[in-house]
Amino acid sequence: MQSENHKKLYNAVGIFLLIWGVLAIGNALYMKEFGLILWQCYIGLIVIGFGIIKRNSSLIGSQLNIIAIPLILWTIDFLYYLITSNSLWGISDYFFVENRTLLSNLITLQHVFTIPLALFVVYNLRFERKDFWKISMIQLVIIYFLSYLLTSREDNINCVFEPCLNINFQFPYAITWFSLSFLMVFLTNYLLVYLFKR
Repeated sequence: MQSENHKKLYNAVGIFLLIWGVLAIGNALYMKEFGLILWQCYIGLIVIGFGIIKRNSSLIGSQLNIIAIPLILWTIDFLYYLITSNSLWGISDYFFVENRTLLSNLITLQHVFTIPLALFVVYNLRFERKDFWKISMIQLVIIYFLSYLLTSREDNINCVFEPCLNINFQFPYAITWFSLSFLMVFLTNYLLVYLFKR
């Protein structure tokens, strides 16, 4: 049973992530870069925040399925650049561009703290069910087509036009995107349920 202190802490974390997600989308709208609002990490912030407030671990897990691995890779790349001043995979290089605004960089730091905060809450809430991968799959399909149809190849939102990592694939890229995304979801879902099942 949750104590009052735990409830307050969960609510604070949920509200913090929710506000950070709304701020990220608001900043994208302010800069008139409307495609940015479709980034999975922005959507994940809002949904995870809402899931924490509602104590819905399946909703939180559905977002972790999608963003956990990409955000971990981004954080590794970011820390490597921060320590060595050299690019590793190139996925966080934009953070160090001189003309980036302070607000944009602050928002981008959500890549570093979203997963630890979500896992902290999940550790205490646990999962009552293990099929939250279904929500992830539906969301991935919707976001893929919205990103592909409504955003530009130059922005490459959610990496739907070409790999965000410098990797060459032999198959048509759409097939590769869905295959890797679904594999990522199933792998993350399995690990989350294994580690945090009630």
